[in-house]
Amino acid sequence: MAVMVTSLAIPMFSEMVYAAENETSYTEDLAISDAAITEDPDEEDTVITGSANAFDETKAEDITSEEQEEVPDGQTESVDDEILSIDNAVISGIQDNPYTGKDITQGITVILNDRELIKDEDYTVSYDNNKNVGTAQIIIEGIGNYTGSVNESFEIYYPCSAPRISSVYSEDTGITITWESVKGASKYRVFRRTAKGNWEKICDTTSLQYVDKKVEFGKHYSYRIRCVDTSGSIYTSDNSSVGKGTTYTVDVGETSISHVYSDILSFKVRYTKVDHAAGYQVRYSLDPEMKNCVVKTFDSNEASLSVSKAPEGIYFVQARAYKADYAGNIIYGPWSHWKLAKCVKNDIGASEEVLEQHITKAVTNEAKMAVLYAFSRVGYPYSQLKRNTGDYYDCSSLAWYAWNFAGVNLTSDWVGTAAAEAQALQNKTISKSQLTPGSLIFFSSHANGRYKNITHVAMYVGDGMIVEAANSRIGVVYRQLNLNGRGTVIAYCDPGVKGGWYKESGQWVFYQSGIKKKNCWIMDSIGWCWLQENGNAARNAWLKINNAWYYFNNSGQMVKNSWVKDGIGWCWLMSDGRMAKSKWIQDHGYWYYLNAEGHMVTGKQTINGKQYRFDSSGRWIS
Repeated sequence: MAVMVTSLAIPMFSEMVYAAENETSYTEDLAISDAAITEDPDEEDTVITGSANAFDETKAEDITSEEQEEVPDGQTESVDDEILSIDNAVISGIQDNPYTGKDITQGITVILNDRELIKDEDYTVSYDNNKNVGTAQIIIEGIGNYTGSVNESFEIYYPCSAPRISSVYSEDTGITITWESVKGASKYRVFRRTAKGNWEKICDTTSLQYVDKKVEFGKHYSYRIRCVDTSGSIYTSDNSSVGKGTTYTVDVGETSISHVYSDILSFKVRYTKVDHAAGYQVRYSLDPEMKNCVVKTFDSNEASLSVSKAPEGIYFVQARAYKADYAGNIIYGPWSHWKLAKCVKNDIGASEEVLEQHITKAVTNEAKMAVLYAFSRVGYPYSQLKRNTGDYYDCSSLAWYAWNFAGVNLTSDWVGTAAAEAQALQNKTISKSQLTPGSLIFFSSHANGRYKNITHVAMYVGDGMIVEAANSRIGVVYRQLNLNGRGTVIAYCDPGVKGGWYKESGQWVFYQSGIKKKNCWIMDSIGWCWLQENGNAARNAWLKINNAWYYFNNSGQMVKNSWVKDGIGWCWLMSDGRMAKSKWIQDHGYWYYLNAEGHMVTGKQTINGKQYRFDSSGRWIS
């Protein structure tokens, strides 16, 4: 049986061993009672407990029974309250958590040197950013017998993924937004904003689509979706990745003019129906831009418009449908492509389709209007004496009235002759290959003493055809252009292009047959002008042109036979506008001399080896 001794000083056993070797017994000094020995029948060890007073000489006083208290298993003995750092402690129990809208904490364990430390005795725990989605921080700091700190982190995340918008589209009832289902989502929150507004909540729903009815026609809206919990108080996802948008419109649909029926000074148009249309509008005008148009409105049961007692002419006609949106506002569809409707007295020899073919080749709206005016007068009688009554035309009055109706005056005064019109259009001449509907062709059949002996004018309407007031026998006609028996073509002109002087952005410019002139001389009604690189007429400026200096006044005309002062002195501009240099000139009976730089001299001067004197005003004295 083995013997275990506790609470005894070690030197006692050494002396016992020594005594045994010398066969001297010290047993009488070791008082061990029967009660001090216990024996377990199932174990081989016998535990001996008792006092060590018999061995004071072994210096057992250095170790007391209190200092030898048994240390629990798994723990180390603390000696003299040593301060330890937790910098290298092992932290466990940290995990990522879903967002709850509240502060999130962790149930952590701190182990240092195989010992589990006690919270609030050995360390404290604090948090930072532990409420909102993102990275939260845990700060563990030692207290008591521990010092140092450890920083750890964990993630707070939304439990649901961000919704994905499938479509955003406008319809009569509003704007519909659809999105894909999100796993684990209880509800969806829909947000909206206008182009310059802030995001605003418009609804919570368990559906996967929403119709936004509180929208205004023509306004652009963007949308995004977010998951929320059942109560709607906590977000469970981020916003949808893309805030898609659209402009609220009502798809009214487009109608069209299906048929046009023309009669004497009247016409009728039919238009196609549009599904679910509340009604229709038809408008007509003699202007392709629909200026001063007449608008008629019909309910959904009507499908045609009849017009009578309208002013004579060939009209542009359009139609459109309309609907009401969810709030009862009227939303109009687009106007249809225009069709022509004849409202004329005579058979002009051309259908609406032929007329459309002609004017679609016209370069400007003014040309379209002029051509249609001329067509509308086909069949009228010819007379020079009665040409201003509106019931008769000659060649020049037909051209003048047609273009005047389009807003372009061929001459500055009242109706003139063909020759006067050609002269007024001399800056708008074109070549034969440039003829377009509305261009004018001027002829000369004999000498008449007028501008270039011009005797006749006809309007070209396209495809080799003309409209002209031919003569008293056939009146105003629409026919093939035939030069036989007409004499000579003197000029082709296009009244619709720019020609002559125009004021643009406060500057005067000059066009020749639609082209802005640059870097050239142009004569106006007063004198010569210089058009600079940008096309603007030079004003209040000295310019060097072909190595000669010129000055242009405030109106843009070249100054000549006059004194002009530059930054140095007085200069003389000769009859051709050039600055005089190294020259004697005479003005109002006095002689002056201009030096090599073009400046008037004064005082004593040597000119060509001779001495001269000039007074302070530059006059030659002697």
